Amino acid sequence: PDFQQVDNRLLSLQLVKRNFTDAVIFGPDGQNLQASNVLYKKNILAIRGSFRPVTKVNIDMIMNGYNMFIREQRVERSQLQVLFEITLSNLRADTGDVDEKDFIDRADILCSLGQTVLISN
Repeated sequence: PDFQQVDNRLLSLQLVKRNFTDAVIFGPDGQNLQASNVLYKKNILAIRGSFRPVTKVNIDMIMNGYNMFIREQRVERSQLQVLFEITLSNLRADTGDVDEKDFIDRADILCSLGQTVLISN
């Protein structure tokens, strides 16, 4: 109850910025996820970009990649994890620092589309 006003996504972003971790993952509900739970023994399909904004081209790329990926013999649909990756360099504003509001806005948009978001250094 004491930390209800704290956004865990911003704390996670700080962990990546300060090199305490290489990456953080948010589920479609916007909650932090353990990378080991999301990635272990999974077939990973990732698209990296700035997603400022998310465009129809981004969605088409991931959908076409998904359709091709699931045709592979060794890929099981039940073990497939789609990730939208944003790197710190994609988040840096003209000043060279990360705009936290912009970060939250991008994460919110991707999560509202039902996507899992990976932030990496």
